[in-house]
Amino acid sequence: MEPSNASSMELVQHLWAEECDGKNFVFSPFSINAALGLLASGSNGLTLQQLLEFLKSENLDHLNSVYSLIIDSLDEKRIGTERGGPKLSFISGVWVDISHTLKPSFKEIASSIYKAEAISVNFKTKAKEILKAVNKWVEDHTNGLIRNLLPGRSITSQTKFVLANALYFKGSWEQGKTLSWAICHIGSTRHLKTFALEMLLFNLEASRVLKELGLVLPFDPAEAELTEMVSDGTERLYVSEVIHKCFVEVDEEGTEAAAATAVGKLQIASRPFRRRRLPVINFVADHPFMFIIRDNYSGVLLFMGHVLNPLLNSDDDHE
Repeated sequence: MEPSNASSMELVQHLWAEECDGKNFVFSPFSINAALGLLASGSNGLTLQQLLEFLKSENLDHLNSVYSLIIDSLDEKRIGTERGGPKLSFISGVWVDISHTLKPSFKEIASSIYKAEAISVNFKTKAKEILKAVNKWVEDHTNGLIRNLLPGRSITSQTKFVLANALYFKGSWEQGKTLSWAICHIGSTRHLKTFALEMLLFNLEASRVLKELGLVLPFDPAEAELTEMVSDGTERLYVSEVIHKCFVEVDEEGTEAAAATAVGKLQIASRPFRRRRLPVINFVADHPFMFIIRDNYSGVLLFMGHVLNPLLNSDDDHE
């Protein structure tokens, strides 16, 4: 899927250059782009145009057709999960405050294309409970790999909507316990000896990254045009944060990966991360390397990452 992968490569190039200096990292460009695609379906005017430009799509019909094909391809019947094939799932969710009513057109696109369930909630009186519910929803749909996507107090009484998605993959090696990766070398003269590679876990508060790439109007309280999402209310909706979290673990049995993205009017404060330690496995590498998990049927890039220094985790501290 050329538009999806083109925007993915632009995003990953920026992350490598600006955000991941000397760090190992992993993220799901598909999860981030799908969240923005759903946001685009609720947008209009210059905001919609900017989202379409970022996602490399000609118009909203083109964007929706691309993501309809991609998401439909992430189907366990197609990939043969019941016959021993990999497990692959994608789901979205829409939480909207009771003071607003979703437009039928947006609700239909969210449901039919992005596999989203729409839930009406009371952010004003139940913010804490809704935050727990969204985090539990993400954890359930990522086999427990993505926990606490939304940090404490990120949902407040001022929140009006949250769009989220969850992506999960688990596959076994074709040759039993033989580890064989298709690896792209990044180009370094450093020699890396045998090392123990722990899980890769990466948190990304993506709002600043997206703004640096020119996507600014959805975040502007005075200019955002998210007018195709709800049919009532005079308050202008806008996005304050895009939060992304990704996890990849490789062992002698196979690969397990998960990602989640949330978009909305959220309150994010700087917070220390606590490192989650998992069992380690040994690899031999003589170059830093890049890895990709791709759906061969659609060609979409589900997960991407690089290991610059295998002696480091993705971050020094992680929850």
